[in-house]
Amino acid sequence: MHVDDMTLGKHYRDKVSGWEGTATARYEYMNGCVRIELSACDKDGKPEGFVFDIQQIEEVEAAAVDVSSAQTGGPRSNRPVPR
Repeated sequence: MHVDDMTLGKHYRDKVSGWEGTATARYEYMNGCVRIELSACDKDGKPEGFVFDIQQIEEVEAAAVDVSSAQTGGPRSNRPVPR
């Protein structure tokens, strides 16, 4: 994979180990080495992340997640209190 083809937030797989996860960080070193951190949850639900050379990762099709029904920001019926 080329450096310009990688996007943080997309799902990737390490070709050597088979580890899959979301790209959460990109490390660029002065010598030209580029490494990508792939993060995911293990079977117990604990978050884990591993760093791989960019040449050994490939993009995988991630399953779509429906977030349209999630409400965030707390209750909306309360009015702001004047100060």
